[in-house]
Amino acid sequence: SMFIQTALRWLFLTCVPLFLLLTGYLQWRKTPELAYFKKISFVLGVYLFFAVLTVLFKVLVQGEGGSFWYWTKSVCTFSAIGYGWYVRMYVGLFLLAPFLNILYHALPDKRTKQGLLLVMVLITGLPGLLDSLGLKNFLMPAWWTGIYPVTYYFLGAYIREFQPKIGKSGGAALILGIIAAESLLTMWASDGGKFRAIFGYYDSVAVMALAVLLFVTCYDLDIKNRKLNAACQGLSRFSLDIYLCSYITDTFFYPRLSAVYAADAWPGWAAVLQKPADAPFAIPQADIFPYILVIVPVSLLVCLAAGWARERAGR
Repeated sequence: SMFIQTALRWLFLTCVPLFLLLTGYLQWRKTPELAYFKKISFVLGVYLFFAVLTVLFKVLVQGEGGSFWYWTKSVCTFSAIGYGWYVRMYVGLFLLAPFLNILYHALPDKRTKQGLLLVMVLITGLPGLLDSLGLKNFLMPAWWTGIYPVTYYFLGAYIREFQPKIGKSGGAALILGIIAAESLLTMWASDGGKFRAIFGYYDSVAVMALAVLLFVTCYDLDIKNRKLNAACQGLSRFSLDIYLCSYITDTFFYPRLSAVYAADAWPGWAAVLQKPADAPFAIPQADIFPYILVIVPVSLLVCLAAGWARERAGR
């Protein structure tokens, strides 16, 4: 169970990098025009909808207090949603994108663009891996790691321009092999204790490499099955909705699941719907996997429904 969870953790850690790679892939030709900058209103609109929904959830369901000004401030500072950091980051990247494109397209040839990518990976990706291994500021200082979204953006633009190819079966085997190796080494380093992210986070060259490999393996897939194609389109259409709304479902489901597990009995729906008392998570990590198989699909369906309602409300 722990090996599977560790493997899934390393796989799912590519989620934000894939968003950023896709941004560079899709926006690589955008120019600094008013029509482009106006499109940020969609992202802000989705955020505003779920920020207000989250505030209502916190007040009406979780019983949290606070003045009208307190909650308004939390919405305006992008702190109402626990995952609002992504919107804060993405707004800046969106505004920078046309100017990043000018820089990228001014480079004269493929080799020079590869040089840009190499430098960006060295200053934003290498320190993240070394730091996680306990080699802080070894070989490369970590000052620039915070601009890792720009590195992913340039990588996505490069993939769009030069269209690198990799065999699907070979790419999938390599991805699974890397994840398996990362998981085994993580479990060895953790030694039965707390999880140690020895390969770093989004700003680690190890995560960058896995995300790029996954992207290049999958970006030119031709999905011919109509139902599967429609499902993928639906997920992509509401991906930001799902991400922002998942803060509500995570906050609702996991503490209540823990409380029911600790009570060792079903307390009834009325008790489950109430906010449980703050307490350490009761379910041992090794035993949680079967519950995840239920909670994650339910959470996904709830978030999809909320995204559909947001879209309908905006028409």
